[in-house]
Amino acid sequence: MASSSFGITDITGYAQESLDQNTVFLSLFLCSTTIVLQSISIFTGNSSGNARLAIYSDSSGSPGGLLVESSGSVAVPGNTIVTDSSLSGNPTLTAGNYYWLAWQVDNSVINLYSIADSNSHCYINQSFGAFPATIVSPTTYNFMYAIFATGNTIVNSTGSIITPNSNNLAFSFNF
Repeated sequence: MASSSFGITDITGYAQESLDQNTVFLSLFLCSTTIVLQSISIFTGNSSGNARLAIYSDSSGSPGGLLVESSGSVAVPGNTIVTDSSLSGNPTLTAGNYYWLAWQVDNSVINLYSIADSNSHCYINQSFGAFPATIVSPTTYNFMYAIFATGNTIVNSTGSIITPNSNNLAFSFNF
């Protein structure tokens, strides 16, 4: 099984920025290959604390419904890629669709890599914890943070993507 990612996987040109706690940040990304989600990752700078990660569907350029979130918080040791594979599910994300990658942190000592960008990014104020089922009245902002989603792509001998089901596939998860 091959692996594929979408989002920001290279931090060249990005700078460290401290994040506000009690805030859910979201950025819109195009999924270029159909994947069965395995993990969500963020690039962290000089940091310590915890993060939670999630993915929302897109609703005409605004965040839609919550698809998957961290099962708990993941430690942020700093200067690394923090990957959360302990998710509430492993949905299939479809090529050609947009998804909102979301994150929140439990303190303001956590730095993520960001770059000025005027595309689709927003935030809401919320205490650290479970993500809301929907995002209501988000505020837009002009920074893109280095976050990405990774999953397994499944192709047959002709190169067509196979839709997974419990009858013909076995998955191994690292939790």
